[in-house]
Amino acid sequence: MFTRARVGWFCLVLTLICALLGAGLFVAGGGAAIKGALDTRRTRWTSPSTLSMDLDAGKWDVAQEVVGVGVVPPLPPDLVLQVRGPGGADVPVRPPWGSSNYNVGSVAGEVRFVFVVPQDGRYDLVASGGSGTRLAVGRTPLPMFGGSILLIGLSIALFSAVPTLGIIGLVLVLVSKR
Repeated sequence: MFTRARVGWFCLVLTLICALLGAGLFVAGGGAAIKGALDTRRTRWTSPSTLSMDLDAGKWDVAQEVVGVGVVPPLPPDLVLQVRGPGGADVPVRPPWGSSNYNVGSVAGEVRFVFVVPQDGRYDLVASGGSGTRLAVGRTPLPMFGGSILLIGLSIALFSAVPTLGIIGLVLVLVSKR
């Protein structure tokens, strides 16, 4: 049978489990967000020039970078980016929705272009204009942020259960001692 003491101890154990799970999910979510935000595996080149590289299917971005200065200047108005896929097919390039900045060590960057590669293959990234502008192409980390938000949200839900379960458990254990 369920006595007050048993229910109380069950609530206290459940409190501990929620706290540990919440902490673990919070750390995992924060780690994923930081990894996505600070992803420095980018290939760099300077405009005007063409960068040819093998890209996997998926979402990619091109950032304008500066070294040694914490603020990225405005994009040169004459800088144009074209992406050509296997066989010379143009891949649509658009500006990002919102802004995405990063600062890693002495390198500051701001995403200026986004494109989706439909299939794995060799692609040419053609930067014209913007003489001397440093560009960096890399995977867009946004899906990682979405998963991070989910993990952090779940950890907050578990943490919010901790005080309630703890108080209920403590009251039931203390009442049953009388």
